Amino acid sequence: MMQLQEAQDFFSLIDEQSVKMTFHKILKDDFQVPDHFSCVECGTFALKNESDNLKLLTISEGIEKEYLDTFENTKAHFIGSIKGNRFSEITIGETLGKTKEICFGYFNNPFCKQLLEIADEKTMELDFWYLIA
Repeated sequence: MMQLQEAQDFFSLIDEQSVKMTFHKILKDDFQVPDHFSCVECGTFALKNESDNLKLLTISEGIEKEYLDTFENTKAHFIGSIKGNRFSEITIGETLGKTKEICFGYFNNPFCKQLLEIADEKTMELDFWYLIA
C-alpha cells in the first residue's frame, strides 16, 4: 500500500496522530474480498492460552459453516493475526444492522461460544465500520 502513489497522496493529507492503523494477517487460505458489501465487523482479542491458536482456526471454521453462512447477509469471514497473542475476527456483511444482529447472536450459539471461551474477555474489543463510499 505504501508503494502506491495514490496511497501516499492520501496519507499526506491525514494528520498521522489522528489515525490508528492495525495490520491483520489473514489466516485463511484463498481469502477473497467480496465484490459488494457495506460493513465490516472487527473483534480483537488475545487467547487465554497462547497455544490455542490452531484451535482458534478450527473454531472459526465451525462458526463460519454452522452459524455465519446460514445468513444471506454474511459476505466473508476470517481470523487475522495482529501481533503475538493478539488476533482478530473479521466479518464482512451486507448491512450494518443485520451484521450487528448476527454478531450479538454469538452469545446464544454453541459454535460461537467456543470462541468466547478461549478468548481472554479482558482483551476483547468490538467495532463496526460502515462504508460510505
